[in-house]
Amino acid sequence: GFDFTHHTERKTAKEQSESEAKTGNPTNARPPKKTWMSFYDKAKAVYEKFGYMPDKIHGDPSLGCWLSNQRCRHHRSGRRKPLSPIEEDMLREIGFDFTHHTERKTAKEQSESEAKTGNPTNARPPKKTWMSFYDKAKAVYEKFGYMPDKIHGDPSLGCWLSNQRCRHHRSGRRKPLSPIEEDMLREIGFDFTHH
Repeated sequence: GFDFTHHTERKTAKEQSESEAKTGNPTNARPPKKTWMSFYDKAKAVYEKFGYMPDKIHGDPSLGCWLSNQRCRHHRSGRRKPLSPIEEDMLREIGFDFTHHTERKTAKEQSESEAKTGNPTNARPPKKTWMSFYDKAKAVYEKFGYMPDKIHGDPSLGCWLSNQRCRHHRSGRRKPLSPIEEDMLREIGFDFTHH
C-alpha cells in the first residue's frame, strides 16, 4: 500500500546525528543541493516576473509540486528533511508564503461559510480534480494489486499522492483529508504508516 510518510523521513534521529558527527556538518547548515537550487532559480524567476509568488504555477507542474513539497518540509520541524534555515530564508526572500493558500481563510470565515451551506468541509464529497487523481491512483492499484511507493511516468500523480500524505498529517488544521477521502484512499491500499 501507499505509505503516507515521505521516504526521506526513514533515517532515524540517531542515524542523522551520527551522520552529522562523522561529517562535522549539521544538515541544516549545509548549502542547498543542485536540484533544490535548480527549482529555486525557477521559482525566483517567477517571483521576478510577477513581483510576488503566485499560489498556482501554470505551465510547470514540477515547479508547483516542488513548491508544495517545500511547504510540507517547512511544517516538518524535528522530523527528517525539514527545510534548512538557509533554504527557508531563501524562499522568504522571493515572497514564498509557507501557509497553503487554502489555509488563509480564517477560522471565523470557515465557520461562517459552513453555517451558510449547512455542510462542514469534512463532510463534502471530494472535488472533481481530487476524483480525477484518485481515479488515476485507483487504476495503478488495480494494475499492480498494491499502491507502489513511487509512481513512474506520471509526476503529477506522484505529487498528488505526496500531498495527500501531507494532508493526512494535518489533523486540526485547514484542509486535512476528509473522512470520505481517507476511506477512499484506504480502499486502494493507501497506507498511512511509514515503511
